[in-house]
Parts: sequence; C-alpha cells; structure tokens
Amino acid sequence: MNHVSTINPTISNDSIIIGGFPLRRDEQGRYCINDLHKAAGGEEKHQPAFFMRRNETNDLLAELANSANSQNKQPAESKAGRYGGTYVCKELVYALRHVGQSGL
Repeated sequence: MNHVSTINPTISNDSIIIGGFPLRRDEQGRYCINDLHKAAGGEEKHQPAFFMRRNETNDLLAELANSANSQNKQPAESKAGRYGGTYVCKELVYALRHVGQSGL
C-alpha cells in the first residue's frame, strides 16, 4: 500500500475520500482497510487478509486489546456481507502503511 502516501485525502462532512475512493468507518470509528487497499491500487500482494495474518499484526492487536485506551473496544473486526470489510483502529492503519512502505 505504498501508494497511499502519494494520494491526498479529501475530508468533507466527516467523510474521507482517498484517490476517489470513499473510506468507510464503522460505528466505533474504525477504518475499513479494504477501502484503503482499493485506493492504493488493489494489488493482490497487499490484500488486507495478508496484513491481518502477520505475526506483527497479531502482536499489535493483542497489545491494543489489553491497553487501557481500548475501553472494551475491539481494535479490529471483520464484517461479512455486501457492506462488510475489515475495520481497524487508527494504530493498525499506521501499521498497515508502514508495511506497505517497506514492501512487505
């Protein structure tokens, strides 16, 4: 997802548009990384599922879930259905961007 850093987001009325793609958020304010994947070019090697399976991602998920800031909120959740996707907290969005920039 290294292309995200070159795309300027547009924010209006609490919506974020990246490269012409709307970035959905769920009721807890988490971001849909499937939308970020599309905005970054949708390369197969950068699928959100691959990111979510990484050991480093799972370690970060465990740390976030046990933090005092989580306040009983899940840092990530996958939702099925037409409007589904994987929704993650901003810390995981930052981690995803880092992975994309490193070429992993």
